[in-house]
Amino acid sequence: MLALSGCGNGAENAPAQGADAALLDELAPASWADAAGQFIGVDGAPMGYVVLTNAPNAGVVMRVDLAGVSEGWHALHLHKVGDCSDYADGFKASGSHVDPDDQPHGLLNIYGPERADMPNIYAGADGHATAELFNGTVALFASEASAAQAGP
Repeated sequence: MLALSGCGNGAENAPAQGADAALLDELAPASWADAAGQFIGVDGAPMGYVVLTNAPNAGVVMRVDLAGVSEGWHALHLHKVGDCSDYADGFKASGSHVDPDDQPHGLLNIYGPERADMPNIYAGADGHATAELFNGTVALFASEASAAQAGP
């Protein structure tokens, strides 16, 4: 089982260095990303990057680059808070999932996914996973549409 978290709360983070900076520039040119964060492993070490932008009509596009994960499929989902400071305690500071509809968790849930559930990604034998994903049920920033669906 893989436990990690991607965090970014709008606060200034330490700038990426060297190869990490080049990768982040490739993933998120300044004109593209509305938000960015790092994936943090259970030991507190960075494992990759995530960048997000609101899609033109609705939803969010997310670009992910992970390293050091086990080969196979991995689930991704969104939490309400971008805080990974308590990685040793299981990332509880990140709050609950984005789920105003009180849906059961899981993209392939027979009742349908909660809004936080993103498409699963596959990591190769080298432990690397890169993907561009879309979720049409969430927004990065409050809007009239999201307020109408989730309440102000």
